[in-house]
Amino acid sequence: MPFTLAKESGMGAFQFSGADYKSGKKPEITLVDLIEMRESFACQKFSVEGFNNFSQIGKIMISEKSYHVGSDYIRIWYYSNGSSIYLITYLSNWGDQGEEPEECDKMVANISFEHTT
Repeated sequence: MPFTLAKESGMGAFQFSGADYKSGKKPEITLVDLIEMRESFACQKFSVEGFNNFSQIGKIMISEKSYHVGSDYIRIWYYSNGSSIYLITYLSNWGDQGEEPEECDKMVANISFEHTT
């Protein structure tokens, strides 16, 4: 079950699920992998074009995109240090999200991995 955050006065839900590298053959996750996983996830869940596409490469890689699906606003992030990976989502009613997506961006930017590999 994903870890979920919601502000008491907020309108949306912010969820995290991930896989932390612990041992064994070390994965070599790339930004291209994150983009492909994000697109695959979105394609499986809903069939609309996204917007606000953002990617960051470096010690920490992020692939992010937003979607308008029916009456929902959805933002998806894939976040990795090259060996561990997180899927992070934000969901609210379209038009009700206010500043929450930007607040979520700030939280995502400040995530750190227990094992920096």
